[in-house]
Amino acid sequence: MAGTAAIPNQTGIVINAANNNKIGNGTPERVNLISGNAANGIEIIQTTGNSVKGNKIGVTMSLTPLGNGGHGIVVRDSPGTLIGGELANEGNIVCNNSGNGILVETTAANPANRILGGPPTTIQGNHIGVTLDTFAMGGIITGSQRLARHRFKGLGGEDRWNPARRAGIP
Repeated sequence: MAGTAAIPNQTGIVINAANNNKIGNGTPERVNLISGNAANGIEIIQTTGNSVKGNKIGVTMSLTPLGNGGHGIVVRDSPGTLIGGELANEGNIVCNNSGNGILVETTAANPANRILGGPPTTIQGNHIGVTLDTFAMGGIITGSQRLARHRFKGLGGEDRWNPARRAGIP
């Protein structure tokens, strides 16, 4: 498979009530292509301690658009989730999806899935809505809280290496 055409599932990857899973590990040899699905690329639901690192979500292997029909990544009631990481290869490329690039939701039943508050969902070092050279390709970050837009940390600090911030997302 060349990774250039959609062979869609309903949802690409679903983790539901299963803790401490890894989707990708941030090494170039282990990149997952999660694109062209009918609904969301990744759903992480009612679980803790998961990580999503070094994946291409909503693009082909050569970074041309191949979006998912829903959101790129959905984190719902899953505190302690890490999306991206501190090292260069740990960030995900998330763009061209029909919904949001990353959607973090919490319910009254599980208020611990906050962007701020422990254990938080951390979104760090990703290319969201932009290509590696920061050209806009669609996709934003939202959540059930306004604070969702403020928990970003890039390789060089809070604002220095944050493609989402450079693309004009407050």
